[in-house]
Amino acid sequence: VTSLVAKAVESQPDNVQAVILLAESHLQNPLCDLQSTERLIRPLLGRFPKNPDLLCKAAQLEHRMQNYNKAEEYWRLALGHQADHLESLVTYAWFVYSIRGDNRTEVEPLYQEALMAHPASEHAIIEYADYLHDSQLGVYTSSGSFDQFREAADRVETLYRRALELNPVHVPALHGYAMFLRNQRFNSSGAIQHYRQALALSPNDPKLLVDSAISEYHDADNLPQAERSFEKALALDPQNPHTLLMYGVFTELKTNNISAGTEYFEAACQHPQMLEEWRRFEEKAALFYPREDRTGTDNVDEDASDSNREVAEQLEHYSEGELEIVSDEPDSVGGDSTSD
Repeated sequence: VTSLVAKAVESQPDNVQAVILLAESHLQNPLCDLQSTERLIRPLLGRFPKNPDLLCKAAQLEHRMQNYNKAEEYWRLALGHQADHLESLVTYAWFVYSIRGDNRTEVEPLYQEALMAHPASEHAIIEYADYLHDSQLGVYTSSGSFDQFREAADRVETLYRRALELNPVHVPALHGYAMFLRNQRFNSSGAIQHYRQALALSPNDPKLLVDSAISEYHDADNLPQAERSFEKALALDPQNPHTLLMYGVFTELKTNNISAGTEYFEAACQHPQMLEEWRRFEEKAALFYPREDRTGTDNVDEDASDSNREVAEQLEHYSEGELEIVSDEPDSVGGDSTSD
């Protein structure tokens, strides 16, 4: 599909929808050439400065380029031109959450506005469900407030089920609900069922393959299936940092040797985009079994342990760099502009 869209853009570089589709495909790849994506968007943005789809893609690109102030400016422009623009509302909401933390006074209204404007959109519902799953359930679990946790979990499950009622073959809904069932309901059989349904619809999604492999290995003791899924994910995208990180964890566990995953951690470390993966690393590793079970093996190697600590320090270094808000942006997608 991407190659067909690329050909369409090559023959019709002024085709706004084709450019947006190609830019979206680029941005979904954690290792994409951001400069080539910028070259796609810049000419059209100059010609159509009020197009909310283009402005939203420019915002997502600036986010990836760590030009956070400029990204926010583009999202606000997009919403200024079309207040109910769905993609801008949900992507801006996630940006605010991921960069500034769970400031619910800013984040919640954006998701609520998306749902009010698009009540039958499974995309709006799933984005909100994923946000609640990621932000609130972990807080309630750590705080020990069972009633709050139960209320939040019920709310999230209602959203996932509503999305699947609207569209039973919506892959992000199946994927998100599978993760919810596994992590919050401890319903491993239900999770595996939804993972397999999603993979039947989208068999070449590396992240879906990796998350399903985790569940197959830990919950169903299905090592052969987990290995096939990881191998396919690596074949599809051998430098994907999420895949490398989780395959490192998987390799440690299946060999019962903490040094076995070092090469994959080190490979993942080469990518500054590791911020989001590192923030979730401990949570993901805990999905297999607790850290004390991982490190208390007979095969622990002192040098390997030191190496893994070095990898962790390098990942933290990347995290600190990416979290810094950039005030002096380089040349941006929309050309020179003055922020308020």
